[in-house]
Formats: sequence, C-alpha cells, structure tokens
Amino acid sequence: MRTYLKGPCTEEKEVWSEWVEMNYPAPLQGTPESKVKDFKCINEKYETLKCEWKAGELGSRSNYELQFWQAEMSQKKTCTNYITLNEINIGCDFRREKFEFFSDLFICVSGTPGTDPIQPSYFIFQLQNIGKPGIPENLTMTRGTSDDIVVEWTKPMGRLPAHCMEYEIQSKNRMNTWQTVAMREENKYSFNTSKLCVRVRGRASMYCANDGYWSEWSTEVCWSGNI
Repeated sequence: MRTYLKGPCTEEKEVWSEWVEMNYPAPLQGTPESKVKDFKCINEKYETLKCEWKAGELGSRSNYELQFWQAEMSQKKTCTNYITLNEINIGCDFRREKFEFFSDLFICVSGTPGTDPIQPSYFIFQLQNIGKPGIPENLTMTRGTSDDIVVEWTKPMGRLPAHCMEYEIQSKNRMNTWQTVAMREENKYSFNTSKLCVRVRGRASMYCANDGYWSEWSTEVCWSGNI
C-alpha cells in the first residue's frame, strides 16, 4: 500500500509515498490430519512433470485440489489431469504444461471449493532439481585398440543436454554381485578383464542441478570372450 497526494500542499504535483508491505497469514482451515502426506514430484526425462501424494484423513465430502504458479505465468493454474484412487485425487500429471528450468515452481494442495475444508500444504521446486533422466540407450561392448573391452552408450532421450549428464557404471563380479566401478561424465568406459557384465544409469551432474533422481538401470550387456 502507498499514499497519493495532489493539491495545494504539493503545488498540484502528483506525489507518491514509499510502499508499505504487510503480510497477514491466512487462517488455516481443516485439521492437520487432513493434509497430504509424502508429497513427491518427478520431472520424467526432464519433459513431463508428475506429482503424487498420500491422502490424509478426509471427510466424506472432501477431495484435494492442486494449484501451481511460476513467475512466467500470468496467473495461477489448477491441475486438470488428476491421478485418483477410490475417487480421491492423489496426484497430478502435468503432461500438457511447459515449465521453465531454474525458476521456482510454487504448488499448493488444499481442498476442493465447496467441500469439507482441508489444511493446505505448500511446496517449492525447481524443475532441474527433481528430474529423472531416461535409461541410457544402445549399450554396447567392443574390443579396443589396446585389447581392452570398451563399453559405450548413448545419452537418454529428453531435454537434459549431454554435458549435464553423469553416469554410474557397474560390473558384475564372479560372486554375481553388482559393484560400482566408475562415476564419469562421458559415455564410454574401458575394462581390462574378460567375462564381464556391465550396466549403466544416469542423472544430472552437479554443474546443472543441485539434486535429482537416478534413471533406471540399463539392460546389462556381457562379454564372454577372451581379451
């Protein structure tokens, strides 16, 4: 709020005061038990956002509503594609929405208007920090120039650039147990052993995101010949 003056006291000039800001917290409605539980969002392949939660203790006339807003939007929006269980909304699929990376996404989950009140829950995310890449593709093994075994793969499909990926490479030992042998940003790794099985998964590197999810593991490939 600010004050406006114009008249003899200001020589008919428009004069504005400085802005004064005051925050008034809205009274909470609904019981704490009605809030959503275990709220989680994943940006699949850095292309499609999906959020899910567990329902709290609801009345017979209650259901959840999810609203969201990002600075690039002219106004807040309401989820149009809910995931339901026994007619209760337990998630939102944002498949038609386009969000910006490195920009706060504000989410509020409360009660549907006109039904029994639900205590709201508020969340803030950035899309690059909740991403889950697709599975690394085209995993192959070839004999290298130094008679080593070279494992190569291609970057998974999705919006995450190749320079933002890091990979975990695991091999299976004689005890048939998977062990991590390397963490690297390039899509190639060499082994100097035979009778080898390998699998790979990926995620966003620390240069492009503060957090994120690992992809699922690739299908394993094996080399049974001699070096």
